[in-house]
Amino acid sequence: MGMLKNGSWRVDYQRPHGIHSDEGFRGCIRVDSTHGRHPELDRYHLYISYACPWAHRTLIARALRGLENAISITVVDPILTKQGWQIPEGNDPVLGARYLHQVYTAAAPQYTGRVTVPVLWDKKHNEIVSTESADIMWMLATQFERFAQRKADLYPQSLCRQIDYWSRFINSHVNSAVYRVGFAHDYETHHREKVSFFQALERLDRLLDHKSYLASSSPTAADWRLFCTLVRLDIAYAPYLGCNLARLADFPNLSAHTNRLMQFRGVAETISKEHIQRHFEARAKELNLGWRQAG
Repeated sequence: MGMLKNGSWRVDYQRPHGIHSDEGFRGCIRVDSTHGRHPELDRYHLYISYACPWAHRTLIARALRGLENAISITVVDPILTKQGWQIPEGNDPVLGARYLHQVYTAAAPQYTGRVTVPVLWDKKHNEIVSTESADIMWMLATQFERFAQRKADLYPQSLCRQIDYWSRFINSHVNSAVYRVGFAHDYETHHREKVSFFQALERLDRLLDHKSYLASSSPTAADWRLFCTLVRLDIAYAPYLGCNLARLADFPNLSAHTNRLMQFRGVAETISKEHIQRHFEARAKELNLGWRQAG
């Protein structure tokens, strides 16, 4: 997979050690912003992939708050090309881009680094606000109250510590762990990471023995982080990355947790099994991951 170097797309370019990389954008939209980035109707545009779990969490926040009319979206093609994420012709009403790297260079012509989803674009200032999914999720969930059509408190103030703890645990031991399993370079590492991943699921399943959600009586950001991995487990991570020691159904509490979250209005529409399966099938073939699928 390529990346940008000084604003030019380079196929299979690997940034040498010590060479500066911009590696994303970390701006913020706030009601009380002193930098001019305030929540406004139809000012911001979100680029996402249905295949990517990190992009998925931002789409969920948009759906839970009922921001479909406030924040427009572009969905990239599910299969990565030599030019990275491709945008279907006519599907970018903001820039008319055909590849996501063109969105990056529209904001930063000399950008060096990886090109990832999600991307939150500011149509008023013609710039990228953020490419960090956790930040985007927080902004959509908390800063667009004026335009939100639905109530959902993903970050209750009194539960910040618990939410942060479980978010960090899930990010390290669940969200990122499946990729350490799938992209391991040898069987020993692959198996060790796989065992560790399923041990984390067992811990979470026990935690949910007598409660519906991780930190509260209603779902918080931590629950949705977990959800984005679990809905991909059986349809993508098991068959294509080798995360196959158990199925989601083998964890009754996690399975029930996932089913409960799926019932929230708008959530089912954020999932495309076709995009998920096509993406991971193509990646497995491209990276020759077949031995992991059997392991």
